[in-house]
Amino acid sequence: MVSGGSRTVNKPTVGRPTGARGANAGTSHFQLVEKGVPVSVQVATQLIAAIESGQVQLGSRLPSETTLTERFGVSRASVREALASLQFAGYLESRRGSGTTVCSTIPFGTGKLHRLGLNRPKDVVDLFEARLAVEPEAVRVAASAPIPSAWKQLLKLLEGMQLAVGRPELHARTDIGFHLALVRACPNPFLAQTSEALISRTEGQLWRTIRDQAWDQGELPRVWLGHHMVLVDAIERRDPDDAAAGVRAHLISVLGNVATTTPLGPAERSRIKWLIEKHQTLAAV
Repeated sequence: MVSGGSRTVNKPTVGRPTGARGANAGTSHFQLVEKGVPVSVQVATQLIAAIESGQVQLGSRLPSETTLTERFGVSRASVREALASLQFAGYLESRRGSGTTVCSTIPFGTGKLHRLGLNRPKDVVDLFEARLAVEPEAVRVAASAPIPSAWKQLLKLLEGMQLAVGRPELHARTDIGFHLALVRACPNPFLAQTSEALISRTEGQLWRTIRDQAWDQGELPRVWLGHHMVLVDAIERRDPDDAAAGVRAHLISVLGNVATTTPLGPAERSRIKWLIEKHQTLAAV
């Protein structure tokens, strides 16, 4: 869970200017002085500001957690949570042997729209019908023997989501990174790649409108965080049935939100009702 508390840290500067790239790129002149704001959130927001302003450039490798801890004058747990939240939001990526690097100057879901994205109600229903058919099976297989690197990433993204939900200043707009890590944990490459292709299509102007309404409102992302915690617990227990049921329950919740917030024709509304009833039954088995 989120730690770091809400203590105020007064640190006039951290580090020295060392250039735009490399392990020490752009990590000087941070201050943590906001009263009542968790330390990890303050670290994350200042890193976001540095990335978006170009102080820390695209492709730059961040200093180690130990170095950032020293420069910010905070606990390592706070730095770890801040970095996890920025991975969840889509600014950073972490790879073994490469450290943590800036992979985007904007968060997930705010860049160029997918050319085959979801722009009609029928598109949304079609895609979620396909995801409900494939994704639970990928997760079922993943729960039996998750790929270690993807499992580690999944845990980190869940930690990041815990911090980012309810914190608009962290710019999280979607949980797509979590879903991608979830199916990448599947050792069957055909299930994993098919699921990943479907998840990556969850874009388009209509879908962004639906998604942004949910994230701006705030309540549903907390519900979805709960779903993801249940999913991770099921995989940790190596329980394929609970894992598959968990992802079904989550996707049903997303479809339910579509049904209540989106102008739909009779055909799409009928299909959503049928899909929800069908997969609620499967999730309960």
